[in-house]
Amino acid sequence: MDFGQALSIEVKEKLAGEIRLKNIKVRQFFVFFVLQVMFNGNIYAGEFYNRAFSYVEIGSETLTYGEQTSVAGYPLDMSQSVTNVMQRSGGYTPISEDVGFYIETASTLNASPAREEWNIGTFGVVQNNLRKVSWNQLDALLAWHIQESGFHVLTGVGLTTLSFTRSDFIKDVGAPAFEAAIAPTTYTAFPGAISEDSTHVSANIGIRYDSIFVGKDDDSRLQASFIFGVPVYYAVENSQFPGVRWVEYFRGYDVSADIGYAYRIYKDFMLSTHAEVLYKTRPETSPVAVVGGQGVVPKSTALNVRLSAGVSWSY
Repeated sequence: MDFGQALSIEVKEKLAGEIRLKNIKVRQFFVFFVLQVMFNGNIYAGEFYNRAFSYVEIGSETLTYGEQTSVAGYPLDMSQSVTNVMQRSGGYTPISEDVGFYIETASTLNASPAREEWNIGTFGVVQNNLRKVSWNQLDALLAWHIQESGFHVLTGVGLTTLSFTRSDFIKDVGAPAFEAAIAPTTYTAFPGAISEDSTHVSANIGIRYDSIFVGKDDDSRLQASFIFGVPVYYAVENSQFPGVRWVEYFRGYDVSADIGYAYRIYKDFMLSTHAEVLYKTRPETSPVAVVGGQGVVPKSTALNVRLSAGVSWSY
């Protein structure tokens, strides 16, 4: 090996060593950055500021309510979607450097009626009626902030009441075939009106991000959350059975997700918009004694999609 070849090999080895060193430094920086993001939100967010705020919004909700049970051994499915006017309002109050609490409400302001169909197996629709549905809720949530990042864990309790009224019952095209199948039993559409109220008390846990906590002087604000709930108490009363109450514990579940955006219009006031999806499901209740035998509340599912706009302010 001559001197030129030896020098060339030495230069190549030196360059390779420098490249390896740079790669190590890049990896070290990347690991450091990831660790900082995980354990110190300030690397990608502004200064943390645990501030109080309130909001009020008005909008619409599309509420789809369904029930499933059986009649004379045949599966019965009842479903309907309504669009109502609703409001949502509430606020946040800090109670220490990294803990605070939310009080939030949402309620139907004007329930609109829509036709509901009673679908029984292969017989099709045997009956239809008008139904109004309303959804009112109150949530109390503790917020535990995560490393001053804008993210916070939510724990708390939610109270929801779902109410509906059925009226104007009419036999539909599937009624004659169904009556023939269950003869000599007579099938009659309900007269008058029937109302039902259900009360749901849920234990909730979730996570929320709100840039208001890390962007004190920003002109825009982003908020999003996901919450899961377990109904610790579920009670139903129906006007068809006066004095009777069905009660269940820890059956079913709740899921909700939302996203909001706001833009500053004057000092601490912002125009806000919000989209939210809520879902509740409850299994059929255990039977209780009613006039004429045993009665159950059917399995139910409720899906609520809300769109709203309003104003928020901080202080």
